[in-house]
Amino acid sequence: LNVAAAAFGEPGDEILCATPVYPPFLTAPANQQRRTVAVPMTRSGGRWELDFAALERAVTPRTRAFFLCSPHNPVGRAFTRAELAQLADFCVRHGLVLVSDEI
Repeated sequence: LNVAAAAFGEPGDEILCATPVYPPFLTAPANQQRRTVAVPMTRSGGRWELDFAALERAVTPRTRAFFLCSPHNPVGRAFTRAELAQLADFCVRHGLVLVSDEI
């Protein structure tokens, strides 16, 4: 995560991630002089989901990447193919690098 944060953008640029999340996802951008933009997940039907409307609102011209925790820790979600495709489309549409830990 630290290498990925350093590889994309310049100091002050932003990296999105969905929260709650494993702490290094939040600290790695700052370690590389990037800004972490935490976007809270929502709960629907007893499970955590990415909030795509909130992600759209969070993107700025300084946003360079999205850090994906997959499966998501600590919420225990393995995202569906449809969710991952929607996230990939979001990243392509906004020119973001999708960085996933893919445990």
